[in-house]
Parts: sequence; structure tokens; C-alpha cells
Amino acid sequence: MKEHLINLLFEEYKLSCFINKLNEIGLIMDRLNVKNHEIVMDIIGFPKDNTIEFLTEKEQDTSIRFNRKNPPDEFFCRDWLDEPFFDVVDGLNTKQNILLTDKGLRIEEDQDESRIKLALSGYIDWLYEEFNKLNLE
Repeated sequence: MKEHLINLLFEEYKLSCFINKLNEIGLIMDRLNVKNHEIVMDIIGFPKDNTIEFLTEKEQDTSIRFNRKNPPDEFFCRDWLDEPFFDVVDGLNTKQNILLTDKGLRIEEDQDESRIKLALSGYIDWLYEEFNKLNLE
């Protein structure tokens, strides 16, 4: 199972590198974000992030005070799980060139796939550790 989770994250990584490179040269690609890391967290078993729904519902009732340090039992925010993923991805530094050919755009990548997958494997291990700390089972 872990290998499949790593492959999901690797595909998101490759697409995000491509989109970032296009953005750097002035081609803005909206709505192309793939959030495979959300799927990975779902597969592991983390609760859905209900931050927006919870705050929207509760903020309508001014008598309810939302304490971020001690949130209600039904509240779950995944931000603390997302940030390490983006830290891993940002730290990988893949070199890419986008070439214009007679058949369209082509990307040339200088990726060390094993190094990238090793870093993503560490993130998966960390997710499992954090999930086990939650005692949700």
C-alpha cells in the first residue's frame, strides 16, 4: 500500500513542478492543482478537514466562542498535515526546462526519482505516525 501512496504523491509532485515552471515563464495555469496528498490522507484514515464548514456554521451564532487551542471534538483541521508535505516538495529542487517544439510544449526534467520517492516515503511514514497518535480506530 505504501508504494501506491508514494506514487500518488510523486504524480502530484511532477505536476506541481510543471505548473510552477509554466508560471515562471508567464503561463498561468489556474485550476490544474491536483491534491493527491488529500487522497493519501483519506486512504490512511484521517478525518476530513471541516474547518470551513465548522467555522461558517459556528460563526453565525455569536454566543459560541471558538477556542483554537481547545477546539470542539467534531473539529478537524488538516493544515498541520499539509505543511510538511509542501516543505518536502519545496526542498526537492528539480531542474526543468520547457521546450517549444513543432508538436507543442515538451518538458525536460532532471529528476532523481529514487531521491524524490525516498523523501515522499518519509512523509508517508510521518503521516502514519501522526495517525496512530490520534487513536481514531
